[in-house]
Amino acid sequence: MHRDTEAILREAAALARSFGDAFTMEQLERRTGLSRATLYRRVGGKRAVLERLATTGRAAPHAPQSSRARILDAARRVVAARGVGGTTMERVADEAGVGVATVYRHFGGRERLLEAFVHATEGRARVRHTIEQADGDLGTDLRAGLTAVAGAALTLFADNRDLMRIVIGGAPDELDVLRVLKGSSERTLDRLASLFEREAQAGRLTRVGSPRRLALAFVGILLAFAVIGPEHYGIAANDPDALAALAVHVFLDGAAT
Repeated sequence: MHRDTEAILREAAALARSFGDAFTMEQLERRTGLSRATLYRRVGGKRAVLERLATTGRAAPHAPQSSRARILDAARRVVAARGVGGTTMERVADEAGVGVATVYRHFGGRERLLEAFVHATEGRARVRHTIEQADGDLGTDLRAGLTAVAGAALTLFADNRDLMRIVIGGAPDELDVLRVLKGSSERTLDRLASLFEREAQAGRLTRVGSPRRLALAFVGILLAFAVIGPEHYGIAANDPDALAALAVHVFLDGAAT
């Protein structure tokens, strides 16, 4: 299959998951950046697109999401494409295929929409729970505990790479999202730092720096594997189990023999 056709079908599958078979070719134009004529030439009309999706097993059209879920998905796409500064209620409404009044009815305003978008990110609770497990049941095996934490964090970062770009980039017009993120990210870092502090007190971890800095170093390794490598160097992060083990090895043992 031609690479461009494959890319079009990926975007069509995403629309089908959000809107069922009610998505429009106009939405597909916006998602792909291609003209209607180009779309028809490469994949045909809407019926042909739906048939291709069904034939290839890409994504059968599902029932439409709730308006709120569609709006949050649209917010993610707009933020990824335009940054926080370019994210408006009108653009999110247009991307979601709803009226701007619907967006205001669900979220009240732009700040609350962005806050809801950030907190809809799945996985943070799982990472914190895994840290707590490592500090309890798995506390006597630091390597196993950290590997579990690393696996959960790598999955979270990879699934939300667009949001992680904002966290790492920290552009001035995106500071409002960083402000919203600050509380939850610091709580997770604090939990990890507490784990390292207790491990150092138990003699299972050498105190080579403050626990908080150790926690920051560990998170930095994970961000490098899950976000910086794929985004900037083309290094795929498609084996989270192997990457988790490598991250923990580098953190605990270093690379020297």
